[in-house]
Amino acid sequence: MADYLAFNEECWSRLTDNVIKGNYVLVLGNEALLDKEKTGGFSDSKEYLDKIRRERCREDDDFADMSKYDQILETVKNHKFDSNDVSEELRKILKTKCFRVVLTVNFDPYLETVMREIWGDNLRVLDIFGEKGSDFDISETASSDEFFDVPPTLYYVFGKADPDRVTKKFAVTDNDAIEVIAMWMNSNSHPTRLMNFMKRKEMLAIGCRFSDWYFRFFWYCLRGDVSRLKYGQVAMTLNCDNDSSSPDASLVKYLKTQKVYTFPDAAKFHEMLASKLDIVKGKFEDLKNLGGIFVSYASEDSAMAALIFSKLKEKGFNVWIDSKKLFGGNSYDDRIADAIGQSKVFLPILSKQVKNDLKDGNMERYYMKEWDLVRPRLDDGSTEMIPIVLDGYETHSEYHGMFEEKTARKTVYDFSQNPITELFDITRKSLQK
Repeated sequence: MADYLAFNEECWSRLTDNVIKGNYVLVLGNEALLDKEKTGGFSDSKEYLDKIRRERCREDDDFADMSKYDQILETVKNHKFDSNDVSEELRKILKTKCFRVVLTVNFDPYLETVMREIWGDNLRVLDIFGEKGSDFDISETASSDEFFDVPPTLYYVFGKADPDRVTKKFAVTDNDAIEVIAMWMNSNSHPTRLMNFMKRKEMLAIGCRFSDWYFRFFWYCLRGDVSRLKYGQVAMTLNCDNDSSSPDASLVKYLKTQKVYTFPDAAKFHEMLASKLDIVKGKFEDLKNLGGIFVSYASEDSAMAALIFSKLKEKGFNVWIDSKKLFGGNSYDDRIADAIGQSKVFLPILSKQVKNDLKDGNMERYYMKEWDLVRPRLDDGSTEMIPIVLDGYETHSEYHGMFEEKTARKTVYDFSQNPITELFDITRKSLQK
């Protein structure tokens, strides 16, 4: 039996905990995608569609004379893609909505059909061969894991077989795959914002049957560094059995050196993951209510803001912080206004810098504009404010009265005098109101 680093309960616990926190991107292959009982014994969507294509080749001479690409497009056009043909366990996993970003290495629309039923018109469908713009890369807002909700997204990593699209490009042969991999590795041709987003996430690859070199290149494209494999858990379909010479056996050994968890049966993994997520679904529902939280701060206090942000994120809170200052002008203003408009809790950091600004009458600071933006939401009860007081700021002072006048808030959380767990408790109670 092939030697692989087996999933144990500790692995499952860590995996499910991070999945429900939204820390994983799902990468799905064609292996174990379909329900064998619905498709005449086929679980592999590529093999199933290829069977349909070959049958028509034997029956239709005109069809047989077409190129393989055109045959696939014609097959996709005439085939009814029923979501019920997709594995029930995989559908359960997707219906949890734990995976807001899904990458598919398939060119057929089976997954898209399921995800359309789950997300409706909110689903964004992107494609490596899509026209540069909205069909090719995620938006500037969605590319930041600081934002409250990443729009549900399905990305066709190797292109989509779409008969209705003018550019009918998708990978069929090994040469096609090499061409696509070259695109993903080239910063001028890959979706930059999606790549940056992926590098901040862990990835779960299920049903992706790759040879050793293919997988390493594929993973390098997504992670940017093969050595970072260990930062993302992986579930691969690796049917090595006793054949130690197979490419998958070689890959297993390589993954083990990288401390990457592998699982030899994609269908069984679907079943177990669905079961594990069902057990913790109550926790996931609770976490969905932990947002959004807006952290407001003077730029001089960015280090402390980042610390508070990370502490809240570790506890599963849905937090927004404009730490990267990516945008200027109206785009940045709109981004801030949008985030504040969605916030349930507003956390202004009151520091020595804020004290100096208030005392000096420096009321044009950007973070003070954020106080003004949130004031109507405070007044109508849409947002709760929890001022966080740092060393060097005194609440019993004349300048603090200026803050109270702008925000109409008197209760504060003293970061220097109280444990961080108290902030967690106050924030959680505020979110549950």
